[in-house]
Amino acid sequence: DRMGNQHLHAGDYEAARRLFEQALRLREATLGREDPEFATSLRWLARLHELAGNIAAAVPLARQAAAMFEGDPRQRRDLADALDNLA
Repeated sequence: DRMGNQHLHAGDYEAARRLFEQALRLREATLGREDPEFATSLRWLARLHELAGNIAAAVPLARQAAAMFEGDPRQRRDLADALDNLA
């Protein structure tokens, strides 16, 4: 996600998207879909789509991430960030 964030902040959305999607696939394969790190990758991908103006793609990802964070009190900051993506 770090490399994706660098591209995101530089405005290179296509490179950021490729890196966020790669991180999402790797986390799913190694950690599983229930892991908070998988949810973090979803949140970053949602943020990218939001900034790129693709709200239709951002909302379901942000909702999925928020639902995953909601069940874990240790993830309050990530929950707040995911909800912020929906605002």
